[in-house]
Amino acid sequence: MGFPGVGKTTFAKKYPNIAIDLESSNFCYTKESLQKLRAKGLNNENIKGNPNRVKVKNWRKLYLKSIEENLKKYKFIFTSQYSSIIEHFKNENILIILPQPQDIEIYKNRYENRGNTPEWIDSVLPFFDNLLEYPDNYKECQIIHISGNETIEDVLKDF
Repeated sequence: MGFPGVGKTTFAKKYPNIAIDLESSNFCYTKESLQKLRAKGLNNENIKGNPNRVKVKNWRKLYLKSIEENLKKYKFIFTSQYSSIIEHFKNENILIILPQPQDIEIYKNRYENRGNTPEWIDSVLPFFDNLLEYPDNYKECQIIHISGNETIEDVLKDF
């Protein structure tokens, strides 16, 4: 699991035989609503926060099922860090990659450079205030904070 912008998608594209990025938007919103937005030239990053997405009612159940199906296929499964997902898999070997709170401007620039909407960016930045509380809230997980321009690849090369 990893915070937005730590390099999950990039790592999964670079190492497709060992990693998959299960972008939650692909489960959370209907395929039809996402396809309509993509047909307008938007990519996954531009779509985040778009109000024209249509929510899937039982998306968490579908997301959990996909994670479970991929556990034996990949060494690394990148997911969103929803508390319900962490709780469901707390007995697995969960690694959560988080930035340092002081790196908020680096991440804001990453989000802007990859095309995230200002609304989405504004919804994510407040979470930087709570990054250091993760170890207290998720004792069963291994938490790694990366600094500056480090990415998830810098951490996973040792696994």
